Amino acid sequence: MASQTKETIPAENRYFLLYELFQEISSSLDPQEALNSIIDAAVKITRASSGSLILVDWENNLLEIKVSRGFIKHIGDLRLRVGQGITGWVALSGEPMRISDVGSEPHYVKVRDDINAELAVPMKLDDKVIGVLNVDSTKREAFRDDDVELLTLLAKQSAQVIRNGHLFEDMTRQVDELSTLIEINKMIAHSLSVDKILHQIVERTAFLMNSRVCSVLLLSDDGKELQLKAQFGGSPEYARRPNIPVAGTIYGKVIGEKKSRQVKNLHEEKHGKFGGLAEKEGLHSLLTVPLIAGGEAIGLLNIYKSNAYRFDRSERRLVRTFADLCAIALENARLHEKTLQLEDQSRRAGRIAAVGELAVGIAHEIRNPLTIIKMIFEAGSELTAQDRDVIASELARMNKIITQLLDYTRLKQPEKKICALEKIIDDTLLLVSYDFGKRSIQINKKIAPNLPGIVADPVQLQQIFLNILMNAADALIEDGEIQLYCTRVADGFVEVKIMDNGPGLPKIVQENLFVPFTTTKEKGLGLGLSIIKRLADENGGQVFIETQTGKGTIVSIHLPVGG
Repeated sequence: MASQTKETIPAENRYFLLYELFQEISSSLDPQEALNSIIDAAVKITRASSGSLILVDWENNLLEIKVSRGFIKHIGDLRLRVGQGITGWVALSGEPMRISDVGSEPHYVKVRDDINAELAVPMKLDDKVIGVLNVDSTKREAFRDDDVELLTLLAKQSAQVIRNGHLFEDMTRQVDELSTLIEINKMIAHSLSVDKILHQIVERTAFLMNSRVCSVLLLSDDGKELQLKAQFGGSPEYARRPNIPVAGTIYGKVIGEKKSRQVKNLHEEKHGKFGGLAEKEGLHSLLTVPLIAGGEAIGLLNIYKSNAYRFDRSERRLVRTFADLCAIALENARLHEKTLQLEDQSRRAGRIAAVGELAVGIAHEIRNPLTIIKMIFEAGSELTAQDRDVIASELARMNKIITQLLDYTRLKQPEKKICALEKIIDDTLLLVSYDFGKRSIQINKKIAPNLPGIVADPVQLQQIFLNILMNAADALIEDGEIQLYCTRVADGFVEVKIMDNGPGLPKIVQENLFVPFTTTKEKGLGLGLSIIKRLADENGGQVFIETQTGKGTIVSIHLPVGG
């Protein structure tokens, strides 16, 4: 049975076929899938030999072939301008064009040698041409009036499908943008790794903006150059490129003006050595946005594309948001570094202040052995073996006190080793014994037998215990009592618990435990508890605080048992 031609297919059957094709096209929200369905429908409904779907880039006055059928290879690389060729004229005029014999049409641009007839109709949204639906045939006079009508109906429906696909694509992109912003905000809140955050930002920005390269540049200390801090995309040579001078470049203008700029053609801009690299990397257009911190531009977030491109308002707003996140991450890192410096300064000052407070007690502890040695020498007789033993013992005691004092005032990184906790506690109590005795503070110590060794820096542990004991003593009014217990607990830890019977921590301190600069002391900096926690963290330990108004405070330190 011979196949039917258009002449033998009843008109109502062709319209019914078109209706079925409408249903198929409208069922997809994926833009590319919808475009493929549209061109397949166009070729099928008109019995064409080939076809193409073209979208119009009005900004550059170019026709972009999105999908094609019936050609040996995809003809997407063919670039026609609006007004050029049959499709170009249809895009410009907004009216259908049917050519029975392309050989007699001066506007025809040959794509296939055997094409003899062509039909092109515009796709419109809100009376604006957004594309052209084009079919070809190897037969002359292959298309009739009803083909024009059918293809026009298909083009009208297709334009709406394309709009729906773009709306769906926009919504999907917005969801991706929102989830990315939430993810990066969480990272900024919980991480102080600037490199990790910046690399995440450039990677996500490159993905969302479909860019060839995305990078973050930071100003050098002297403000004369921009240094590459993070990038996504580009070759290894791009990563090794020299710093970009600020003076005389568009990047310098953005830094100076603190305003975003976009460039459609990078090759027309002055970049020095970078100009050749941009061409080599295939970078054609650019959006560069300043990173603003404290009212000053500290760097740039750059988006590079491989084609001529103009970023719309929503894209510029998104990149501006990512630039702000970069600036926040950098500022947080700077503030964290400054806080650490202040903590170190406070820790050093706190140790010096503690030494000052203990000076009388230390002097007393040193004077006692000196008095004993003096009495032995003033006796006038020859030194006996017992006298020598006493002198050696008292000199060792003085040396121990002075060594502990010097170790305490030194600032250094933790030097962890297996150490005996009871000895560290006894050495700490030795430093405070005179001061506590003078203030009538009683210390009750109870240490469990056979405690295992712990892995920690003994000097830093002494700093922790001394700070806690001095804080406890400051909280006591008269005839106070401090209890110190030490025992092994579950999960491979030894617990040191220091309790006082003072008034308890003030409410503001309770609500901001370990937060720097929280204090009610007239001369305090409010860094004591934060330093205690930091030292404990550095030694693999944990700090727990319980307090009750009028009943005192319990500070528990958990320290890891040695292997």
